[in-house]
Amino acid sequence: MKTFLKFTALSVVLLILAIGFVSCDEQNECNPIPLNIEDCWAIFGTFAHDSSASIVGKWTLKKAFSGWKGQSCWDYSQCNIIYEFRPDGSLIISGRPAGLPVYHRGNRHSYSIIDLIWPSGTPGVTITYPGIRIGNWEYQLTLSSNEMIISQAAHDGSTFYFVRITTITN
Repeated sequence: MKTFLKFTALSVVLLILAIGFVSCDEQNECNPIPLNIEDCWAIFGTFAHDSSASIVGKWTLKKAFSGWKGQSCWDYSQCNIIYEFRPDGSLIISGRPAGLPVYHRGNRHSYSIIDLIWPSGTPGVTITYPGIRIGNWEYQLTLSSNEMIISQAAHDGSTFYFVRITTITN
């Protein structure tokens, strides 16, 4: 009976420690630094889309802009949030991105490069933009060899600015 009680007590202690580590881990999210809107927009639109550039590789999130419920901009450059786009169509997101939408959390997502077709404002006329689908979410994509923007700004959504860390070859 004493052995059973010692085992039970040890199990309870280990369980409490495990819960403590998990809850601490959840609290260690990186908190981005707020920026004024002018500093944020200085980054966006500084490069043109290059259709020959490849998204495959590791990218670090630098800034995020949200136009939903008022404008806000955040500097994530110190947060070490990495998006790894793999050749097999999988996306691995690492880091603890506090303040990012829930669909940017978690480890593994699927992605595909797509054409986005949006109305132009003229009846019967559409405009095609380069895009990316991450899971079930679609974004406009602006990609160069070293920079990337994925954006839902046309729908009052967020815009994310990345800088390439590495290129992955097949």
